[in-house]
Amino acid sequence: MGAFDVYRGQARCPACRAIHFFSGQTKVFDPDFGEHCMRDLAVGRPQPVGFRPSSMLEAAIWEDEWWRVRARGVPGELTLLPDLGEQFACSCGRPLVTLLRFRLDDAAAEVELLEIELLDLLEDDAAARVDLADRDGMFDVDSPWDDVEELAAAPESARIEALRAALALRFEGHETWFVPPPAGFTWLIGQARCEACGDARERRLWTMYSHPGYVTSIFGEGWAGGVLRPGSRIGGPSPWRERDEDRGYYLRLRHPLPARSLTLCEEDASWACACGAGPVAVVAHFRVDDAGLTLASIALRSVRSLADLADVDLVCAPRCVRALRLREGWGGVVRQPKGREEALACLARRFGG
Repeated sequence: MGAFDVYRGQARCPACRAIHFFSGQTKVFDPDFGEHCMRDLAVGRPQPVGFRPSSMLEAAIWEDEWWRVRARGVPGELTLLPDLGEQFACSCGRPLVTLLRFRLDDAAAEVELLEIELLDLLEDDAAARVDLADRDGMFDVDSPWDDVEELAAAPESARIEALRAALALRFEGHETWFVPPPAGFTWLIGQARCEACGDARERRLWTMYSHPGYVTSIFGEGWAGGVLRPGSRIGGPSPWRERDEDRGYYLRLRHPLPARSLTLCEEDASWACACGAGPVAVVAHFRVDDAGLTLASIALRSVRSLADLADVDLVCAPRCVRALRLREGWGGVVRQPKGREEALACLARRFGG
């Protein structure tokens, strides 16, 4: 994998003003385990690079990986497009392009992150504002360019158009960005209301209600994945509601459950409402009857303590679910909590409790 640097910060969606939080990796400043490595590229924190940073813009290709897009940018600055695969869409449905804007200080051999900016792919010409772009993802089967050397040697207008095409391909076929969920996953689509400020708008929200690794969804045999909207029905009996057990990655917070309702809460997302209340957790309220469940409403909640989960029946907490088993994870074998008290203590630690 080699050495890398970390960039972090936040930026607002230009359409709905939601705040997105970033923590990514880059190799653009030639990190080296022997000297400069794991630099913290955050706004207001200049970092040494060990070379004259403006030299990055003097050649058509930088470090065999990054290619020059526009010929003339802002003097003393570098605008970088990270990996195409890291471009994403806001939950409001707008396809977004992420740009990292740096100040270059040749005298001090330093760079400083000035801003993480999100541009609307449909409204802004993001490609024309990029100095350097990562070659990854540029040379797929539909690309007219054979390699980065050929692309870098092309006229500026052709380079910009090539990047426009690559960004469009990333969001291909969707005027507003939404990919039908892969088999086995569940999305919530519909009006979602921020509990802090009351703002309500249509959003596309991913959940862990179902998963290709589950034997069944957390709802049982009546649901195998897909899209749930307010008013959507999940039919069939729910005998699991009568048992004091966790469901998939969801920790059961109380037993027995309310007879006519079910409230589920996701983990914190990497974005927040425009009001700035904090990272949101998606809360779904279901009505329960003898024939199944109906999605009643979707809310966005900033969860800071267990008290904020007082009305929640099950919360997504993969590391806290109760089970008499061991789980394989990146950190080795992790013992799962075995009882409700231990599980709740695990959950409380998520909030610093």
